[in-house]
Amino acid sequence: NYNNIQVINSYDEDGEPGMLEFKKLAYINKICITKEYTIGGNSSTNISDVLNMVAQNRNASVAILWFKNPLPILEAASSNAILSRNVLFIATNKFGADPKYLTLASISNLLARNNLVILDVETADIAGFDEYLENKTPYNYMQNPWFKEYFEMLQNCYWDVPVGSRRQCDRSSTIPHADNYKQDTYVLYVINAVFSAALGIDHAISQLCSPSSGEQSYYEACSLYTNSGKRRQKIMAALLQVNFTDDTRQPFYFTEDGQSDRGFHIYNITGKTNKDFQYQIIGSYNDTNFLKLDITYDTNIKAHCDVDVGGCNCNFMKEIPSRYMKKTNGNRGLSVVYIGDIHQASPTNPLACGLINTGVDLQRLLAFFYAIEHVN
Repeated sequence: NYNNIQVINSYDEDGEPGMLEFKKLAYINKICITKEYTIGGNSSTNISDVLNMVAQNRNASVAILWFKNPLPILEAASSNAILSRNVLFIATNKFGADPKYLTLASISNLLARNNLVILDVETADIAGFDEYLENKTPYNYMQNPWFKEYFEMLQNCYWDVPVGSRRQCDRSSTIPHADNYKQDTYVLYVINAVFSAALGIDHAISQLCSPSSGEQSYYEACSLYTNSGKRRQKIMAALLQVNFTDDTRQPFYFTEDGQSDRGFHIYNITGKTNKDFQYQIIGSYNDTNFLKLDITYDTNIKAHCDVDVGGCNCNFMKEIPSRYMKKTNGNRGLSVVYIGDIHQASPTNPLACGLINTGVDLQRLLAFFYAIEHVN
């Protein structure tokens, strides 16, 4: 039961919103965020500076990490004897229960002391998505402007224009058969999000465009729907009623507060060396809204407000209202959009794109198209 913690976030599209949402939940659950740090952006502090400050706050020996890539800060913490021994780091699901991390010597000190807790989403691979990718090549899937770049990056080859020392791509090869292809854990969530949006819109249209409303039939968006000032509210209300069996043959729905019924697995590390490190499930959190922990799990880390009188200095954040986007789109109703980072930022031009990302965001975009095709 930790109620006196420190939070570190990266200045990006993962760290910033993650920190904001966590601060809301911390306030509700009476968790004191004694110190919060941001790395990147306009902040002049670097990883080393932040970790030195974390180490000095002995009464708050739990550090929550909101990072797009938490590995660099975990590596720095592992190389610091004080931190790796005395601070428990909790990494968000961006780390995940990936076996490759257990083999890294750069974080072995942290792992050996079992001072790392990891969250990973409840998910499963979708066979239909791999089948969807099976026949796609840069030759027959030119409508996606980034697919060829993704294909070349994944296969480490070039399709038509030689690039460095890369070999020419095998034109009979496909993405699901690439040696380093791994279905992203959020493919299921993208697909479920599209289906939920479609069902929510469908329900809103059926309510506003039914014969009882004066419309002749419900085959498309009627004027009562396209001109309704409460269209968004109708769809949001319908989304909360969505309940369907997804591609994993499990029920999918949203809780009253708008959260998915899917939850997280919570892992700690067992073992003392790289040869025997293993992920151990110590708990879970899902739609029951209860945290379930293994009663045998224990740690020597202390992070309580009662450790020292006056030890907590809380800055509780006020609730911020939700925001949403509006787009003028004639009589077509609402647009379902995907937002993601396909490329890294250019190191030389702030208005240009750099190299393609590791493919995760593009894979989610492909999952978005896959779901749209199924909806249609």
